[in-house]
Amino acid sequence: MRNTFRFLSVALLIFSFFSCIQLITIPSVLPEAQAANTLNTGNSAPATSDISINPPIELDNKTKAEVYAVRRLYVAQHQELLAGDYHSSEAVFGQILDKKPWWGIDGQFCGGSRRRSTEGVSEESRFILNPFLLLAPDEIQSWNVEADCSPAYPEPVSLQWFAREHKAIVTYAMSEFFNYRRQDRFPAIAVEGSTLYLKNLNARDFGYEFVHLDPVYSFNIKRVNNARMFEDSVKLQSFIHCGGSCGQPGGCNNGSPAEPDLHFLVDRLPATLYCKLWKNKPSSLQAEADFIFVIELK
Repeated sequence: MRNTFRFLSVALLIFSFFSCIQLITIPSVLPEAQAANTLNTGNSAPATSDISINPPIELDNKTKAEVYAVRRLYVAQHQELLAGDYHSSEAVFGQILDKKPWWGIDGQFCGGSRRRSTEGVSEESRFILNPFLLLAPDEIQSWNVEADCSPAYPEPVSLQWFAREHKAIVTYAMSEFFNYRRQDRFPAIAVEGSTLYLKNLNARDFGYEFVHLDPVYSFNIKRVNNARMFEDSVKLQSFIHCGGSCGQPGGCNNGSPAEPDLHFLVDRLPATLYCKLWKNKPSSLQAEADFIFVIELK
């Protein structure tokens, strides 16, 4: 009887040990390796959604967790456009460093030198707080002039989603932007001299990794040098990290890298960029897009 009791005790101990191992087993998908967020484009999605454009805010000295929390709040404004829970992509946002300054809008457009680079609300918050703005025309460089000015950059004025059609249309007040840049304080700037590119943090966050500018439906847009998006599907690369371009000790959180294959010029207004997005490299440019993002410049 004593031997039987000992056997049962040992068996129970072994069973408990392996049960504990099962409880602490590392999950097959870690947060850092989670699949990309997925948009709801099925029949349960709303036919149309008007999405407000949120103004930029200050992100200086926030932790990465705080930035993630802020972004989740703005994603949750249109939870109906998501399929499943949201998590910020580590490939896109994972290199944000805690308690760092960020490039500021005033510093970028009116600072004139890197010593003022962090002045104003955070430049990247234009995109972080507007998660459904999948692609956004932006300048390839700041004005880099010391001036008494108000920051001016391409500003979206409306964003409408047609989720069941896998499509969205954003409209920009580009004439206001170009008119401001033609003012006397920036005499060298003209419409034809303003090289833009497609900022794509949000497209990548929702799993879209390739873009092609369809020439059939795009107009009044010129190719810059050999930008490949005009003739091929191009891999998107935008992410945020802590870099030294701001000239501050220890660096600042900012967007990277340069993406010359996404550069373009506006020939005249109005203009349209008809962008086909895919999650994987398409077999041909005629392949049906996973999502269509149309940018109207007026």
